[in-house]
Amino acid sequence: MSGLLNLFLTCKINAGNIIVERGSGELLNHEFEIKPKDFLNYSKKDFKAKNERGNINALTNAKRAIDCQTDKILRACLNLFLKICYSYKAVHFYKY
Repeated sequence: MSGLLNLFLTCKINAGNIIVERGSGELLNHEFEIKPKDFLNYSKKDFKAKNERGNINALTNAKRAIDCQTDKILRACLNLFLKICYSYKAVHFYKY
């Protein structure tokens, strides 16, 4: 079963009532104090140190960059999920 179908079933959404609009997706615009690009730059600089401490810091900063990107995607998906569920329930509520 696809992820989208699971989402519809979880929220009890009738796919026949869905209107898809161009550009209606969730933006990946959550800002962190330190951006993923910054962590990658730190990682590259640390890696150039050519020692154990530099390698450990390079790996840690690369992981932080991945974590930031993953958080952005998860936040966007969660926001979209909540919008879909909330608006469906609101429409469903007003039908009665």
